Amino acid sequence: MSPSFPEVDYDQASSGEVASAFFANGCVLLRNFLQEDKLFDIKGRLSSIYDETGAIQLFAPDLKQRMGSNIHEFLFGDRHYDLLEKIFRSHSYKAFQGTLARRIQGFAGEPRWMAPLAPHLDAFFHRFEFTVNFWVPLQACGGDPSSLGVIPGDFACMLEFTGYDGKAAERGGPGKWNLGNFRPKMWEMNLKQDGAADELFATFADRIWTPEYKLGDAMLISNWTMHFTHANPVVTAAQRENIELRFICDASLDTILKEHSG
Repeated sequence: MSPSFPEVDYDQASSGEVASAFFANGCVLLRNFLQEDKLFDIKGRLSSIYDETGAIQLFAPDLKQRMGSNIHEFLFGDRHYDLLEKIFRSHSYKAFQGTLARRIQGFAGEPRWMAPLAPHLDAFFHRFEFTVNFWVPLQACGGDPSSLGVIPGDFACMLEFTGYDGKAAERGGPGKWNLGNFRPKMWEMNLKQDGAADELFATFADRIWTPEYKLGDAMLISNWTMHFTHANPVVTAAQRENIELRFICDASLDTILKEHSG
């Protein structure tokens, strides 16, 4: 049986329902998660910063310094924080330094826009402590403009596929990161070697999900959720901006899953 793709209307769903869908699938698409007017404001603020810095992506420390607050504080209300409480449960959480804003273009790319990202877990590059990421596009995307593709499914299945060794993160530095904790094929995927992602897409052929997003939607994933840039190879000039709002706790994936298994 083909898996169902987890999608909820955030205006209608409770925090408990969202958390349940997230842990059952490793991701959940949240329709109407954020207010459009607030996202328009954020996009304008970011455009000024991009122009000032010439950067193609902006990280949390610089964003906070230039904007005066963490970026999520401009966007979140009580229900968003309640959802975080439902996810992390007994564990305290905080905004992660891996929060960022990106600009991505199709396969041609310009110097001030990033190329599409290969399939990956954020755990390849970030800390292993359980982290959630609200991936938020700043315009409608998924048609011509590139979007986020995900592979929903059981966390244990993805750990097995990636060959995670169960050890502490190696943290090998830029170009190495934590990829030594995973089987060599993951390194090849990161380098975008020809055919390196073929096994992934063949293994999870019925689970590959590339939804279309409206302004205000968000995809909730974790640092152990496989995801990638979904780009139309025919439309090389389509540009997309997004923010990635990350929150981290001091617990492992295994500890968090055990708390949600009862």
